[in-house]
Amino acid sequence: MTEATARAPVPLAWLPAFLWLVILLRVAEMLPPDLSPVDFTDLQKGAFAVSTATSDIANQLVWLSIAGLVTLVVLLQGPERLLRLLPPLSILPVFLAFCLISAAWATHPDISFRRTLLLIIGVYCAAGATAYCRSEDEILRVAYLAFAITLVANLASMAFPFSFDYRGLFRGLSGDKNFLGVIATTGLFIGAMWRTRLAGSFSRAMNAAYLAAWVGLLILSGNKTAAALVVAAPAAAWLILLATRETRLKMPVILALGGALIACLLLIVTVVLDMTVAEALGTILPDASFTGRDEIWAFSVEQWQAHWLLGFGYGSFWGVGFDAPNLQASPSFIHLLTQSHNGYLDLALTVGAAGLTLMLAFLWQVLLAIDRLRVSDKAFFLFAVSTLIFLLVHNVTESSLARGLAMPWIITVALCFMTARRLASRDPKEPSGG
Repeated sequence: MTEATARAPVPLAWLPAFLWLVILLRVAEMLPPDLSPVDFTDLQKGAFAVSTATSDIANQLVWLSIAGLVTLVVLLQGPERLLRLLPPLSILPVFLAFCLISAAWATHPDISFRRTLLLIIGVYCAAGATAYCRSEDEILRVAYLAFAITLVANLASMAFPFSFDYRGLFRGLSGDKNFLGVIATTGLFIGAMWRTRLAGSFSRAMNAAYLAAWVGLLILSGNKTAAALVVAAPAAAWLILLATRETRLKMPVILALGGALIACLLLIVTVVLDMTVAEALGTILPDASFTGRDEIWAFSVEQWQAHWLLGFGYGSFWGVGFDAPNLQASPSFIHLLTQSHNGYLDLALTVGAAGLTLMLAFLWQVLLAIDRLRVSDKAFFLFAVSTLIFLLVHNVTESSLARGLAMPWIITVALCFMTARRLASRDPKEPSGG
């Protein structure tokens, strides 16, 4: 029996879609919009240390309210629907449990516990909303609407000075050009996927205007990484699709082989030419330091070595008050950071090699699940792979992987449950393991 024929009238059937819309607008910082962003150059060490370690009670109440409504939906429609989607994503709850347990050895257990609860609440809300929407298309339709609202709001913000940072780059209502780049790229991928569902000429014309506007804002933001990945990620997805047809290898294996090839090339260059990785990258990149990120990474690696196996505890390294390790770092600009600008390094710092291994295993599991849709749903396969490649590469220079209520992480979780839902609706009796 398919999802469509199995559907029966249920009370508050509209609520999951509404919650999904609220979640997306919330993580895109549209509810409420940031009308007074602070430039990095204006931050003060003392006030920053206090503000980043302090609970945001209002934010916590909002998410607890959303979680309460998601629980209401689960009780009304039955938990079986959500539990049925877990087998192909079974490592995710294990990872979340590990983060929760890490408070036991965290350097700041109270902060670690609080931030882990917010991480779990974010996953639960995204999973519940996408699992209980009335159809798979409704999930995409609501996401398209949310990013259309975000687009219009950011376009309107161009009339106000606060939408540009101290360098004159457009940041809109996101507060940061890098975050705007992530929003724009995600919006473009969702818009392109929704376009495959449109038939009328007016709808397709509106969609074309939507895509063109996001491209314009992405260019205005000056986010070169996002601008490159908005082209490179779909191109890589198509190449992966072709490679799987030619080699009969699974998509995760091809990605792993590609990563290994790049690592080998860097190793050969550094050994044969006697160059450091930074020097090797400098031959092909205009800024091999990634705007100072190499110094942040060096500091993070040094700190990780002291707690390499289990880490400092989830959420217990950055922004934990006046004894935060980064406040003793050199150079001093690291004092005003709340991340390593590398999602994998931040996971290694907080949950150690053990937690990072669990996350990588979960991502491998997700890739295997997406690969099972390669033949039956090519459009979704390309959308999912493009989005996931973008989010994974984004975490090389930014940090959003398993990062509380960060938009890229919430999108990743939603994409995972969308994939599990499509698998379940196509063959309910098929084993869900990868």
